[in-house]
Amino acid sequence: MHDRLELSTTTGNIDIEIDPTPGNGTSELILTSSTGAIKVGISESWWRRKDRALRSIRTEIKTVQGNVYARVLLGDGGSASVYSVSGAQDLRIYVYNTDVSDNVAELITTSHIGDQLVAVTSFGSLDSTISSLKAQHSSLGTANVDLQYSHAWRGELHALVSDVGHLDVQGAARLVFDKKDVKEVLVSSHLPMDRHDPII
Repeated sequence: MHDRLELSTTTGNIDIEIDPTPGNGTSELILTSSTGAIKVGISESWWRRKDRALRSIRTEIKTVQGNVYARVLLGDGGSASVYSVSGAQDLRIYVYNTDVSDNVAELITTSHIGDQLVAVTSFGSLDSTISSLKAQHSSLGTANVDLQYSHAWRGELHALVSDVGHLDVQGAARLVFDKKDVKEVLVSSHLPMDRHDPII
């Protein structure tokens, strides 16, 4: 993948593997679908490379009814946005460079009915700190949100879940919320804990 890859479909599925290439500026991956599923992977040949130089990547995925299964690279001021209405989201976010870059990366996931499963992990060394990352996860309807953040994560995220939705947070996190009809959750990793916190 070089500077830009954009694919769109109405009823057909999108199933691709990306092979990121180094370069200047931000590369873009834009995928949209109405009823078709969207599946994004990272090529095995890229994982096997010794020199996996990365630049900023902007990923945007939108679907109405189709499910989203995506493996996404995020860091160095890049962004990843996934939106679905009734389609479920199964996302693994590989975060890179955020422990050495001042550029803040942004992660946004939004759904109405489709459940979200989002796992955020450090790319490269398991000891690499995940910082300079701003995240927001929203359920605008009945969708459940399951967040799994690596213990290497240091920062804050916001989760917005309707009164009929369900939120699970796993990893190094502390939960603070106080809303009547909507659960607006601020999660901070300043106090690392090994816990699984369901909010019902």
